[in-house]
Amino acid sequence: MKKVYFVLNIKIDPKLIADLELFLAENISWGWEEEKNLIKIYFDSLDGAKDFSKKIKKKFKGLQIEIIKYFDLDWSKEWKKYFQPIEVGKFKIIPSWDKGKISLHPGQIPIYIYPEMAFGTGHHPTTKLCLISLLKIHKKGLVKTKDTFLDVGTGSGILTIAATLLGLKGIALDIDKVIIKNFKKNIELNGLDFSCFFIGTTNCLKKEKKFRLIMANILLEPILDLKNDFVSLLNKEGIIIISGILNEQENRVIHSYETNFSVLEILQEGEWSSIIFKGK
Repeated sequence: MKKVYFVLNIKIDPKLIADLELFLAENISWGWEEEKNLIKIYFDSLDGAKDFSKKIKKKFKGLQIEIIKYFDLDWSKEWKKYFQPIEVGKFKIIPSWDKGKISLHPGQIPIYIYPEMAFGTGHHPTTKLCLISLLKIHKKGLVKTKDTFLDVGTGSGILTIAATLLGLKGIALDIDKVIIKNFKKNIELNGLDFSCFFIGTTNCLKKEKKFRLIMANILLEPILDLKNDFVSLLNKEGIIIISGILNEQENRVIHSYETNFSVLEILQEGEWSSIIFKGK
């Protein structure tokens, strides 16, 4: 699919890299490319690129930033450079252009993804950690076939697809209208009939509806803000998978949630963490 994109190129100051990556993790949900001495962030509008450029310049003084316009950038071709099939537990995440071309091991579950601006290809540690957490609780029998789930911040739909392929039934929720087309495409790629999708916050859900599993691969502040909603939406002794947080943010989440939830396990990959909670 050809389209015009705007790429924000940020020349990296080695002294600022740790703080800069933390800032990006909290503000760029769809990810970025990092090359030697350069960070690239893709936007689908010039206004979006300009607004974020102002925001980052205000936070970090002296960074060298430029915006480059790509005419007819073929997003799928760009992603083919980076998006190769990967295995996460018994899931095998396969790009759409390789569907039918990749062999599977016995018992392996394929998830087909067409990459666009929506977050979630399975390559980012936060998504991997969610998938591993989902497989762990499923293997332990903490969630079972036909149990209900809520996927908050669904993005590409990869977690919704994974949970559905394991036999769960649920609802996908996101605040970003941009993801709708990509979400639907990925659902179709995986041969699923999934219609329970909402754009908005948890306020658009009826609080009397209860879920056995809530998955939230979002950012720290929304995770903290949504705690009381999760209390209302989760079945007694249900499970919450929290991701999208850095190792150093774990204690803030645990401190906020510990009144209502018990920590079952903390998983880490690099600087990223995922926490599995169980309702009390």
